Amino acid sequence: MVSQGNNPVAVIKGVQQATSVEQVVVIRKNIDRAMNVILEHGGMAQDICQLITTLNDHLTQKIIILAEEAMLREGLGRPPVLYAWIALGSEGRREQTLRTDQDNAIVFGDVPPEKEEEVQRYFLDLAGRVVSGLERCGFPRCKGGIMAVNPKWCQPFRVWKGYYRHWIVDFDYPPEETLQTMIFFDFRPIYGQYDFMKITEFISECLNQRESFLRDMAEISVLHETPLGFFKQLVVEKSGEHKNQLNLKMNGLTPLVDSIRTLALGQRIFETNTLDRISTLVEKEVFSQAEADDLRDAFNVIMLVRIRHHVSMIKPGRRT
Repeated sequence: MVSQGNNPVAVIKGVQQATSVEQVVVIRKNIDRAMNVILEHGGMAQDICQLITTLNDHLTQKIIILAEEAMLREGLGRPPVLYAWIALGSEGRREQTLRTDQDNAIVFGDVPPEKEEEVQRYFLDLAGRVVSGLERCGFPRCKGGIMAVNPKWCQPFRVWKGYYRHWIVDFDYPPEETLQTMIFFDFRPIYGQYDFMKITEFISECLNQRESFLRDMAEISVLHETPLGFFKQLVVEKSGEHKNQLNLKMNGLTPLVDSIRTLALGQRIFETNTLDRISTLVEKEVFSQAEADDLRDAFNVIMLVRIRHHVSMIKPGRRT
């Protein structure tokens, strides 16, 4: 890997030394090559996901720093209050593959009402630069608009508290909204200094107010059935672009991830990584060691197949 210039440490060093987004874009290509080398040498899914996360975190942090520096040069000043750039979904769980869509948000400190619009305007400008930079590095924009550049997901802490109170405590919204909000329980700060304990403590308080929310999440979790027929044969797509293919994400990974998330929240476990959640659930005697081992094996097999598939798609430039 060193001889081919694909050393992950060298990639991280290159990202840290970059002085422009253009340089980061060039370095980003080395991540794909590094992953290909690791796969060819028998890398394990968990290790590969952790490495991808580490590399992408450094890349995202550099793009945010460059955006902050550009805004300072343009006379827009430094961030007016403490804030954090949040990773959501697979990025928040540290389970990214090579071509994961962007799912991110910004939480910033509360300010007086008369200053809130001005402060939000600054962070939306920052988010626009970061999201654009990530897109140039090969991270597609979220089709559902769950990105920090969307004003709804660039808010002060008081608004985020309102979101979580609505999702957990309120009773008057449809199951579809519950499905859409699951991504916000897989959050992880990538950059910034905001105190995230405030958010986890508030979520815990809300869960104590309405335990039935976990039942709602459980009902949603079983909507994605495992793709097995009556005789245990794999059920593949019957028509369309992916005819005779299997959607491993929706029908394999999602049921496992959603179920583990629900059980973890029930135990007030705020670790977001699925394998770490499983380990903590064993400590709390929710799973036996044998059950946990089966779940880990299933997760690793599915992730490794997905990563290998993505690498094979990247080589000829095909869609993943």
